[in-house]
Parts: sequence; C-alpha cells; structure tokens
Amino acid sequence: NPEFLVQARSSDGVDEIVPREVVAQSDFVPNILTFTYTELQYWSVTPSAVTNVNFVFSTNYPLSPGTVLFLKLPGFTSPRTEVPVEGAYKFFFRNQQANLLAAENILELEVVQTLYSQDSTVLVELHGIQIPP
Repeated sequence: NPEFLVQARSSDGVDEIVPREVVAQSDFVPNILTFTYTELQYWSVTPSAVTNVNFVFSTNYPLSPGTVLFLKLPGFTSPRTEVPVEGAYKFFFRNQQANLLAAENILELEVVQTLYSQDSTVLVELHGIQIPP
C-alpha cells in the first residue's frame, strides 16, 4: 500500500530519528536463534580439580556451519588453550576442540556442519577443564 508510512522518534516523542516516509516493502526478518535448554555437568566438583565438563543444550533452530557458541565459565581455566571436545557430537565442531579465551573466561565452539539441535539435546564433552578454587 503506497499510503503506508513509518517513522522513528525518541522514546519521549520529541526527537525525530527517521522522518516519516512511505514504505513499499519490507525485508524478511529471520527468527532469532535461542537456547531452549542448557545445562552444565561436572565430572568432579572438587575445587581446583582438572575434570571434564559436559555442556548440554538444545536450540529452537539448527546450528549452521560458521555459527560460533560462546560459553562463559567464570573462574574456570584449562592447562590448554585448545580444549578437546569428545563424544558423539565432536565432529560438529572445528578440529574437535573448543578455544579457550582465558582473559575473558570464554570457551568458543565453532560449528562446522549443520547441527540439528532443535530436535533433541546435544551433549558436548569438554575435557581438561579446571574448576574454580
């Protein structure tokens, strides 16, 4: 409809951010990928122990190649910056490993083939993680 107009204003309605204009079409807005379930399982809960951690999750849509998961683990460390990924899903992640960004306490997992995580939970085994003291 050529009479359809849009405009953006500040929350108080004073400032005009985008002037009123005719909109002929809109682009498709893709759905946003979200986690529908997450869980961390520890093989040992002894403080400062080096153990394995399971990251269990499901999502609302499949994970496409190139998707990067960032897992924030405050206080956790590892003797390696390349943490081995084991288990049935290891081949879905680049080099079957997670990269530890130690300064940020983040494990980075890059998906290399489509992972249909919306149909069931995915269990990612992360080996050699040190639990906080």
